[in-house]
Amino acid sequence: MKITYILLPGLGDERAIFSWFYRMVGEWWSRDVVEVRIFKSHWSTSKSYAQKYNELVGEIKAERKKGRAVVLVGVSAGASLAYLAFAQHAQEVQAFISLCGFTRLKPGDFKNPQVMKFSWYQAAAAAERAGAALGAEERSRILAIIPKTDNVINPQQQQIEGAKNVQLKMRGHLAVIMTTLLVRRRMIQRFATSKGSA
Repeated sequence: MKITYILLPGLGDERAIFSWFYRMVGEWWSRDVVEVRIFKSHWSTSKSYAQKYNELVGEIKAERKKGRAVVLVGVSAGASLAYLAFAQHAQEVQAFISLCGFTRLKPGDFKNPQVMKFSWYQAAAAAERAGAALGAEERSRILAIIPKTDNVINPQQQQIEGAKNVQLKMRGHLAVIMTTLLVRRRMIQRFATSKGSA
């Protein structure tokens, strides 16, 4: 079954430089005859995370209706929404890859209204709750790619229990995202294709 990769960027997905970068990623991946859809969450808008989530689920279902498998690749804050969709629709998603992903909140975040007002924090909280119910088989279809150090998201908050957590020797947030999507993209593709059809 052919795969559609749905790539979810993080914060700043509406900025021109990031739009250009993800277009380049799509073109680069197409050299491997890979179908990529860029899902913009528009994090800076007033849309709730639930609205963004419903739009993402709609895209997943549309690709499945075409007879294609779906792989979610969540980058940074985009991983929170991708993780939530995978946790609640694991039977329709072949694999979930988290790249420098915001998938776990700090204990104090839940009680902090200043951070919980943001949609990406709300999405991460919902994903963490939904992910707790996943079984071993579903967790085996998750790959978390984590830098050695990250100046944006603590690497411990990027780990997903029971998943394949791969810590790279590289440091930094943007550097690891760019290198992985452009230079080490086949690591993602190999993991996704090894999981067969959902």
